Amino acid sequence: MTKPFDNLRFGGGFYIERRSPGGVLLGKRSFVPNRVMNAAMNAILEAFRGTAFPSAWYCGLISSTSFSAIAAADTMASHAGWTELTGISNATRPLIFDSTSPASASQQITNSAAAVFTANAVGTVKGIFIASNNTIGGTTGTLWAASQLTADQQFSSGETVSITYVLQASSGA
Repeated sequence: MTKPFDNLRFGGGFYIERRSPGGVLLGKRSFVPNRVMNAAMNAILEAFRGTAFPSAWYCGLISSTSFSAIAAADTMASHAGWTELTGISNATRPLIFDSTSPASASQQITNSAAAVFTANAVGTVKGIFIASNNTIGGTTGTLWAASQLTADQQFSSGETVSITYVLQASSGA
């Protein structure tokens, strides 16, 4: 096999805001880079063969409980280094992208409305992930990306965590 002429790269990051039940800003992280998972890259390549690519993507929170690592080989069915934070009042994972999202421009796409989570218990967010299944605690679908926060975010009942995701594609020699 010959060396490719261009290196196609996907990367992105999360912007996070944490607010009190009254809406007071408690914390903000300007940008947390993510890791795009091996299964997601395979799904992109399979789309060239005509295989269906997920039509919607959802955001989930990674719990600090039993956290050890995020790995490129993680999938929704198997991610031994982390668990999903489920102490939230959301009925499903919030939508990040679907066919109604703003069109990409300059090799970048951003969700039009922040994914908002409301805590119904005390919990600590260790990271964030993007998956094609909206079921909280669900283990099916494609895991697109995951990221560990630079500092854990503890939140109490009634507080909200809002997440904006920016996904970029680039190529280079």
